[in-house]
Amino acid sequence: MDTDAIKQFFVKHGEKVVLGVVAAFSAVLIYLGIAQEPYDAKTPDQLQTEAQQVRTQIDDDHTAAILDERQPTFDIVSRTEKAQSPVNDLPYKLVNTWIRTEEDSSIRRQDPKLSAPENLIAQGMTSILARRSFEAEYSMLELEPADELEKVEERPKRRPRKRRNQMMMGGGDGYGGGDGYGGGDGYGEDMGMMDESMMASSSSANRKFPTAADFGMKPQNTTSIRNELTQYPVPQTTRYICGTGAMPHEAVYRAFEAALKDATGYEPRRDVPQYIDFEVQRADVTEKPVDQLTDEDWILVTNREQSTMTYGQVWSGFAPEIVPEEFRDIAFTTWMPPVLLDDYSKFGMHPQIPLVVDDSENEKSIEEQIAEEQEAQLKLKIGGAGAAAGYDEMSMEDGYSGSSYGSFGVVEEDPAEFKLVRFFDFENGRNENSPKPGRKYVYRVRIGLQDPNFPIRASLQPELKTLSPDVFARVSVLLDKAEQTGERVSKIWTDWSEPSNPAMLADLNSIYAGPVPEKRMQKFQLGGRTVSVARDAAKTKMVIRGIDPRYNGFIPVWQDVSEGTVVALKQETGEIVDPITGDVMKLPEATINTQTTVIGIDGGEKLSIVDDDEMVRPSQVLYFDGDGQLRVGGEVSDQEEYRAWSFAEDRDL
Repeated sequence: MDTDAIKQFFVKHGEKVVLGVVAAFSAVLIYLGIAQEPYDAKTPDQLQTEAQQVRTQIDDDHTAAILDERQPTFDIVSRTEKAQSPVNDLPYKLVNTWIRTEEDSSIRRQDPKLSAPENLIAQGMTSILARRSFEAEYSMLELEPADELEKVEERPKRRPRKRRNQMMMGGGDGYGGGDGYGGGDGYGEDMGMMDESMMASSSSANRKFPTAADFGMKPQNTTSIRNELTQYPVPQTTRYICGTGAMPHEAVYRAFEAALKDATGYEPRRDVPQYIDFEVQRADVTEKPVDQLTDEDWILVTNREQSTMTYGQVWSGFAPEIVPEEFRDIAFTTWMPPVLLDDYSKFGMHPQIPLVVDDSENEKSIEEQIAEEQEAQLKLKIGGAGAAAGYDEMSMEDGYSGSSYGSFGVVEEDPAEFKLVRFFDFENGRNENSPKPGRKYVYRVRIGLQDPNFPIRASLQPELKTLSPDVFARVSVLLDKAEQTGERVSKIWTDWSEPSNPAMLADLNSIYAGPVPEKRMQKFQLGGRTVSVARDAAKTKMVIRGIDPRYNGFIPVWQDVSEGTVVALKQETGEIVDPITGDVMKLPEATINTQTTVIGIDGGEKLSIVDDDEMVRPSQVLYFDGDGQLRVGGEVSDQEEYRAWSFAEDRDL
């Protein structure tokens, strides 16, 4: 068939071929559809039944159909006889046999290893403190007010260039505030207000001590803790030695954790450090070196109970704290005494403890704080008997959530590294054991904590089976003693600290250096060099501030001194400052003997860097004090005290 015939065939019969193919495909589809199983034959119930049948067939044991029954191929009787026959153990014996010990999965309680206070610093001080008195009158109130001061006429100074003044002084008056004393925001400025009776007693005074320089506490009336009568603050000249140290609180806290936290029966309320007491001992080293001291040389000076009684019965309150609360503890951080006029931030602190001014500390009254502390001391004395007789009922609502005896401890996530240890050893003529003038002393301290393995509360006593053998032996003795006496004495002590530096009672006088007048210099040529020599003998202004024990007030004297001057004077009339009211009164007879000798005076040379002003180099004074110590005073370092006690504002200086 030729090509044309083929083309002609497909033209005439192509539609028929396509129709035949479609018909065949449709027939196949119809057949497949008819062959499908109907839907009603595969219901869910039927499918579930079939699945259960298949699962049953799988779970059935088909072992018998697959494996033949196993027949034993060994003699069980001979194997049993061989296993029961003895074996020679000589090759397996050890030279040193093992000893079986009893297994104990529990961790026994240990005694924490306590760290002692460190870096003890002692410093002799003389202050006028506010003492409690049932009489509002004291001897200084009988004196007459002092006269007004004469104004000091100074040579007119050239006006400095404005640009230099702004650059050097920052636009102020040169003393950091509007009044020349740091803006009047000292520690004592707003820490309390004198009552109306005190203000009334000072209304007739012509002059007063500068308020901006008053950094002491503001005394207030108090209430006697014995008979609830009103007590008035009166001044009292006091010499004392202040001691400070650093208690490694974090190390103690970690020691408690290491000894108790993982032990059986851990109780957070009991097994954290709870400070409850401290003891201070003193040794006289005037004639004996520190390294030759024995235990017999140390005498007890004070503890927590004695310090509390002193503040509750003698001193009229205490100065506001400038140490943050987390860095002190009421058990061993003795309150600051009620220092009048002086800046008490210069002592009673420690270089390892940060400072902060905290005017909101005294939310409770003085009486409330003293009463709470004394009640805590009472519980310390009767705590054991009280615990046995029902003191276990005491809870934190009693107000003893701090370091009071028998209170609960506080869990700290980030304990302070150190806490401030502070104590005071006051001179007391009626106490033969008080420090004596002219004697040198060293001190040591130890801190008492509540025993976590023998707490004051019997209800918190750990089970004896949880104690390690050495702790069990120690606590067993305490339990027997408590059962016999009816008292639980729960106290563990740190070791004694290393001795402090030697310290002695301070003198009653203070010296503050003032400015040096401009020196007239003469120049000489010596060996090819120009040498400047002062034409006049060196001299300077100084303020001698003494304390008069008769009136318990400060005696300021403004005086010219030169090299070789022995600072001592006697005046028929002088002035005295009332530390309670700040009034300046007339003193019938002023006598000051500092036993201080001025050795050298430097300063007064005109500054070459200043062209338009008459500024001179500040003064520096070298002198021997009454204790024979060589000291240096300066116009810059003593400026604040010098201006205050020379009444520079009243003199228009």
